[in-house]
Amino acid sequence: MPEPIIKQVNASKNDCEKTALKRLLSNISREHPHLKLVFNFDDLYSDGPTIKLVKSYGYSFIMVAKDTSHPALYESVDDLDKADKVKRYQYTDEKGHQHWFRFVNDVPINKSHQETLVNYLEYVEIDPKGNKYVNTWVTDIQLTQEKVAKVMRGGRAKWKIENETFNTLKNRAIISNTITGTESSTWRPIWPA
Repeated sequence: MPEPIIKQVNASKNDCEKTALKRLLSNISREHPHLKLVFNFDDLYSDGPTIKLVKSYGYSFIMVAKDTSHPALYESVDDLDKADKVKRYQYTDEKGHQHWFRFVNDVPINKSHQETLVNYLEYVEIDPKGNKYVNTWVTDIQLTQEKVAKVMRGGRAKWKIENETFNTLKNRAIISNTITGTESSTWRPIWPA
């Protein structure tokens, strides 16, 4: 049930991702009132109003939280870390990948929305060749040593799905603009046989 980002009937402005999200949540809630979901979001969505919106429907979330977008969140976590209130967990898996987690529950998302508390999860993976993957998420799922790896996998799943989709489009389809211009109505996907 994807929600297109298009100019809506009788709208004075173009649509945006956050407005489309409002319609999507409303539609899912109406069509599947008993379905319990965990939504996975980019950094664009990890703000007080969006978190409140998602929670108002009874859904959970895992959202990317970049340091450049959330300086107050990172500062709060660092202050809690100095007070020994942040937990750490690490392990090495059977393939030799080192996994390191830093996490804390009930931190304000930002200074503007002090009442919007999130659970912060920082993750670092180092493979046997020394390649490093780093990401940070906020969630409403209570974080414990037993749950951090599951939440991390949930957070990484969005990237995997997006990456595979883009690779499929790039490698299996040729997007051709048949008429010069930027109107999306002139674009046609051409699928190889």
